[in-house]
Amino acid sequence: MPFSVARCVMEKSPHSMLVGEGAQEFASRNGFPVESNSLLQSQNSREAFQKFIEKPGQEQEAESHDTIDWAAAATGDGDKMMRFCPAFHVVQLMKEKHSGKAGTTTKPFEMALIAINKKGDFGAAGTVPFFEDERQNTSFAGFPFVVWTEEMSTPEIRVQPPVC
Repeated sequence: MPFSVARCVMEKSPHSMLVGEGAQEFASRNGFPVESNSLLQSQNSREAFQKFIEKPGQEQEAESHDTIDWAAAATGDGDKMMRFCPAFHVVQLMKEKHSGKAGTTTKPFEMALIAINKKGDFGAAGTVPFFEDERQNTSFAGFPFVVWTEEMSTPEIRVQPPVC
């Protein structure tokens, strides 16, 4: 049944996925019955989960994961971010020895990226032509982001003009 609901999401909504109450409401509205999550669990998955929660805070070796040297984040239309994974792409470029300034060169949709490596080299790119912060009553001609390096006593807002 979950596959049928997922197909319905693809066919009848503009979204890539739905979660929480919105997902349940969508499924009900489209004639799908509400079912227990236990129907999706195997005995093996229940045992693995129980073992995991009994041993919280498992230690990891510093070199045993992929978040050692690079970081990137993207914002914009979440469905498009999931489809194109621009932050992942930027990290891959940095792994190939590009700087943190590696980013997008085309404008497929409105988005923004920031990236940093372990040396503190950072970069930003975006297609955002204008950003208005209603809480601060401030506007920016481009994508605003905050930088705070070791050499700076306070953080500062920088604005990246849109990439055309």
